[in-house]
Amino acid sequence: MKKLTLCIGLLCGLSLVAQGQSNITLGNNVLTNNTTGFQNIGIGGSALYNNTTGSYNVVTGYNGLYKNTTGYENTAVGNYTLYNNTTGIQNVGI
Repeated sequence: MKKLTLCIGLLCGLSLVAQGQSNITLGNNVLTNNTTGFQNIGIGGSALYNNTTGSYNVVTGYNGLYKNTTGYENTAVGNYTLYNNTTGIQNVGI
């Protein structure tokens, strides 16, 4: 059974149509470059923007985890939190 993804916002989850599963996005440009990353939650404009395969990330805030590509199990609360994280795992930023 394929797990669904919920995207609300302009250009959010643009690449999710192919393979990403069980992601939730709320805001413009959230998870825009995600390909196979799954079970991510992005709330706030451009959150997880560059994420490609990273999974289990939670972001609330504009541009949170913006540069993340493959990092997983990260939590970012607040605008620009963990902005430069790319591959880091199990980080918490508030």
